Amino acid sequence: MYTGLAYLSDVCEGCGGETEFPLLGLKVLPKKGALLLWRNLDYEQQPDMRTLHAGLPLRGPSDGEKLAANFWVCAERFETYRTSTL
Repeated sequence: MYTGLAYLSDVCEGCGGETEFPLLGLKVLPKKGALLLWRNLDYEQQPDMRTLHAGLPLRGPSDGEKLAANFWVCAERFETYRTSTL
């Protein structure tokens, strides 16, 4: 239902690395400690194609690094699988 993107590092203005939503004409510059949250479904619970997004690359190797963590909020039960027994 929702996607969250937590930025773990800053990216300098003009260095690239934005999260772009092309169908919304929106680019978000990463700022350490910021959380970007969006709904993936419309109000009829159908995929909202406006939330199509991409993480843009940094412009050059001297522009630092972009660190982020994704998380997803699901409407239905999510089954996990054990890979080992402890």
